[in-house]
Amino acid sequence: MSKLLKYGLALLLIGFGVVLMISATSNSTVFGFTDEDYTLHEESYSEDAFNLIDFDFQNRKVYILESLDDEIHVKFYTHEKDMLEFTDTDNELTITIERKWYYNIFSFDIFSNREFFKVYLYLPTTSSVENLKIFSSNGSLNLNVNATFDQINLRTSNGRIDILNLEASNIIANSSNGVIRIDNLSVAEKIDLNTTNGEVIMDDINSPIIEADTSNGKITAKNIISNNINLDTSNGHVYLSIVGEKDDYKVTLSTSNGSKIFDGLEVSSGTINSSGQYSISLDSSNSDVEVTFID
Repeated sequence: MSKLLKYGLALLLIGFGVVLMISATSNSTVFGFTDEDYTLHEESYSEDAFNLIDFDFQNRKVYILESLDDEIHVKFYTHEKDMLEFTDTDNELTITIERKWYYNIFSFDIFSNREFFKVYLYLPTTSSVENLKIFSSNGSLNLNVNATFDQINLRTSNGRIDILNLEASNIIANSSNGVIRIDNLSVAEKIDLNTTNGEVIMDDINSPIIEADTSNGKITAKNIISNNINLDTSNGHVYLSIVGEKDDYKVTLSTSNGSKIFDGLEVSSGTINSSGQYSISLDSSNSDVEVTFID
């Protein structure tokens, strides 16, 4: 047996011993969680209680949906092995949930009801919430509420992001491994989307500046109204249909292994209409790049 393997086995046994020791001294179960180990948290607030909502989670899916009444509601579960920080004062709702590190060595959450790992936030359309900051290390984020925000910042290291049917001043969405989809949005300043391994999908978007980047996935943007668009992927097809006159846009099409298609025609030049007052840039290393104009 090699020294490296011996050291690895020794570390594994030490970790196992630490977990068993903690279990013995805390009268808690390490292997296998029962429903009784989880606590349901439900809170309700008036529509004008908060300006900022800030969530930071490990292994949680987050759903931000429209409230059925005039109040803000939040619902989530915690396990006895979780660390919870909860603040609902000074116009801010802040929730942090993370698993105590020594229980992450041997985790059997896969045997638990998946509903225990979902967080629900319900917002009325008239809520005073201006800023949303949502982070989850392993979980999808779904924001679908007919409301108006100032700043929206969604980030997940492993999961899909959906942002639908709202207005905002700025939107930032980042996923390391997941699809980003935005639909029916009106954004006053800028949209910034980034995913390392996933597709980017946009439909019915109005924003002065739109930037989207993915390392491995196609980018599809339909029915877009914008003055400045930059879509970039390392591996995937880039398609944009934009509402506007083609003569108003300077268009840059770049691809190493694919076709450049400008309003239905394949072109050889990478830059079209260099005097245009607005800007479109589409870039792919290994596929077609295509822009179509809609009257």
